[in-house]
Amino acid sequence: MAEQQTQQNQNSAAADGAAGAQRGAAQQQSGQQQRAAETWAAKTFTKPELKAHVSLAKFQSPDALGESYLALEKKFGDRNAHTRPGPDASDADKAEFAKWLGVPEGADKYSLNVGEKIKEMLPEGTPIKEAFVKGAFEAFHKAGMTDEQATSVIGFFAEQQSAEMAAMSERLTKGIDDLKKECGHAYEAKLAVAGRAIDQLAEGEHKIEGLAELMDPNTNDPISLWVQSSPAMIRLFMFLGEAMGEDELVEGQHRSEEQVGDLKTKKAELMKKDSPYWNSGHADHKKFVDDVAAINNQLSGGNGAA
Repeated sequence: MAEQQTQQNQNSAAADGAAGAQRGAAQQQSGQQQRAAETWAAKTFTKPELKAHVSLAKFQSPDALGESYLALEKKFGDRNAHTRPGPDASDADKAEFAKWLGVPEGADKYSLNVGEKIKEMLPEGTPIKEAFVKGAFEAFHKAGMTDEQATSVIGFFAEQQSAEMAAMSERLTKGIDDLKKECGHAYEAKLAVAGRAIDQLAEGEHKIEGLAELMDPNTNDPISLWVQSSPAMIRLFMFLGEAMGEDELVEGQHRSEEQVGDLKTKKAELMKKDSPYWNSGHADHKKFVDDVAAINNQLSGGNGAA
């Protein structure tokens, strides 16, 4: 037992000695680094806080400090190289910073503001107003937007525009189809009545200012195009056309009260509840529809025969 205890004591002493030697070596190395740092730091820096700063002890020479700084600069970049100009900066400084960011030199230098490129991004048939496009790119340039940013904004707008136009087209198509089914063979005749109402209200005694421009079939105005193809508006002018014919509101051929009464009576007979006028499957449906359309034409001032 005594021999075993002696061996353990010897092992413990050896371990303590090794640990002490390691600590001593570390302290010696640290002391050497500290002295080296103090030596060059004391010679290089003028401020006392830099001469004695603990963080500088890890650098053994000015070269080591310089290499460390360059490594950091490479990793994070020079943050002061392109500082955003303040509100009091000169136009030259602002222009230089914008150029560094990638902002085109002028509003007309954006890649989409050349030729027909912007039209290629927008849905087919989208009306393009040159003044709007010019103003948009001028706003982009004033805001300091890069070419990539401007393209991204226009791309988002084009996607939204395309989706809205597709949805609107679907609604209008369904509305027209429903109206055609409702009117049956009378659709074309009723459409003609609506057209006459528009003509009479766009000019003459009952002229509505702006209606002619709104209903111009050659327009590129999106609002006008929507109005002209809207099922609700078509229904409205069909109704107005029939009302104007019955009340003789339009200019044209004037008839006696007796003639007007006869026409209205004949029209009422043709359009009674169970007549073929309302039954698109009846063999005489088209004839009844045509007869009613002819009467409407006469009542609205036309020369058609009943």
